[in-house]
Amino acid sequence: MDIKDHNKYNNEQYNKKKNIYHRKLAFFTFMDNPILFATFLPILLLVAFMWLKTPKITTLLDIPQILLSIIPITIRLLLMLVALLLVLWIIDCVGMHKARQDEGKMMAVFNSSELRNGCPVLYYKKKQGNKIIRKWYSPLPMSLWRSHQEDILDYYAEHYLGDGIKYVAGAKDNCIQMETYVGRETTIKDKTIDVALEKDMEKINL
Repeated sequence: MDIKDHNKYNNEQYNKKKNIYHRKLAFFTFMDNPILFATFLPILLLVAFMWLKTPKITTLLDIPQILLSIIPITIRLLLMLVALLLVLWIIDCVGMHKARQDEGKMMAVFNSSELRNGCPVLYYKKKQGNKIIRKWYSPLPMSLWRSHQEDILDYYAEHYLGDGIKYVAGAKDNCIQMETYVGRETTIKDKTIDVALEKDMEKINL
C-alpha cells in the first residue's frame, strides 16, 4: 500500500468514526433535551398517513392483478426505508450542529500538521452548573493535548477541574475527557469559532 492509498484508507476510517461519534453525541443531546424528539413527529405523521392511504393509492394505479398483493407491501417497505433515512439525517444534523463550535475551536488550537490524521471529534458534552464535561474521540496523542492545554483554555475561556485532560476510562478508541468550569479571562477576543469543518478537513488531508 503506497502513501496515497494509506492516507485514503486512514481518512475513510476517520470519517466512519466521526459519523459514529457524532450520532452518539446526537443521542446524548436528545436524552438531555427530550423536546427534540418532536422533530420526528412530521415524519411519523407522514408515514402513518401514507401507510393508511396505500390501499387507495394501489387502486389508482394500473397494476396487473398478479402484482396487487405485492405492491402494497413494497410501498410500505419503501415508506419505512425513507422514514429511516430521514431519521438518520436528522440525527446526523443534530450531531454535527452540536459538535461544530467545539470542533472548530480545536481546529484553531492545533495546526494543520498536527491535524493531518483528523480533528478531535466531540461525542459527549454536558453542563452541570458551571462545570462542563466534554469527551472526544482523538486521533491526536495525549502529548499534543498537554502541550496545547493552555491554548485550549484560552479558546474556551474556562479553567480545568482536577486533572483537566485525561483518558476516558474503558474507552475502546483513543478518547479524551475534558472537565472544565467557566470564568477564565481569555486573550482571544472571538471565542466563537464557526468553521466549515468538512471543507477544512479536506484541506488538511491534501
